[in-house]
Amino acid sequence: RIDNSTLFGFVGGTKGLFENKTINLNQYNIKYYVNSGGYHLLGRTADKLRTPSELEALKKTCLALDLDGLVLVGAS
Repeated sequence: RIDNSTLFGFVGGTKGLFENKTINLNQYNIKYYVNSGGYHLLGRTADKLRTPSELEALKKTCLALDLDGLVLVGAS
């Protein structure tokens, strides 16, 4: 947490992003996962952001959380 910022992790990877399933990430709940990539903490899916319905779900989540930025980590 920096100033009034909150760092969200999407539980279940892209599925959690589509369904707005988040946890607040902080120094306490990530300490055992540092340098491990986060898959064990959050999970992952192989979904991609391509279809109109996926993009609409992404937009809905971003607006609901009032996000200033979004970082997606994964393969191409």
